[in-house]
Amino acid sequence: MPYHSDIPPNCPPPDAVQYVGSIFRALEFPMHDPRNCQSHRERGKACDGQKSAECECECWCLSVWPTTNAVIQGRKAVPYLRRFPVGEVLVTSGDGVLRASPTNNQPLHHSFWKLIESDMHLRFNIIECE
Repeated sequence: MPYHSDIPPNCPPPDAVQYVGSIFRALEFPMHDPRNCQSHRERGKACDGQKSAECECECWCLSVWPTTNAVIQGRKAVPYLRRFPVGEVLVTSGDGVLRASPTNNQPLHHSFWKLIESDMHLRFNIIECE
């Protein structure tokens, strides 16, 4: 399965790996809305950062957490995210690839590049978290 046709060359990066397991994401839209699994570029949003190839590639990923501890840490570091429920989805190798992308305030942050035909947005469950 391919990625979006507009994704840049060499994206996802070579160190992104297939992952089978739970990932967590702040859900800005109603449950099972496909926009919950669209990158900034897919949603036509501006993307922060420099205009490098790596930054452009990051604009095509989803911001996710790999554990509930990472969710708690991320929501403390970025209070804006507390406004949204957190969804958990079990991803398979047919959904995309994952890479650690730590930041200063979110050392457990990850990036997930979704395959175009993934239906992961239909598999989210809301979890309770702090």
